Amino acid sequence: MIFRESWIYFADGTNIEWYRVFHLYRGFIRRVTYEGLFMKGSVKVVIPPKLEYRGFKRKYYKKGDVIRSILVRTNWARRKIDHSALFYKCNNAIMIKKKNDPRSKYFYGPVSTILNRKRFMALFSYNL
Repeated sequence: MIFRESWIYFADGTNIEWYRVFHLYRGFIRRVTYEGLFMKGSVKVVIPPKLEYRGFKRKYYKKGDVIRSILVRTNWARRKIDHSALFYKCNNAIMIKKKNDPRSKYFYGPVSTILNRKRFMALFSYNL
């Protein structure tokens, strides 16, 4: 369960470490969001860029950039269809582009099958 002004940790290969949510999609008066839903936020903590090799260019983000993401893990217990509870240690998200394609090629950690509705299941190797 994520509210506005929550801090989210990123679980993909971008240089963003933490960002703060300021908008939750699916309705203007929406107060909380769950796994598989979109949100918009501002970058707060970034990892400094590594040494680049000649010929390779990577997109680096800086503090204050506004990005769109999808929530993949929450530490709020979520009930599955078989009445088992599923929760994680921290809140994680991955960054997406405008066409709902992920920005990074790599993701860290397991993901629940709730993302199956959103057609993101092919992106992850280990599903719960």
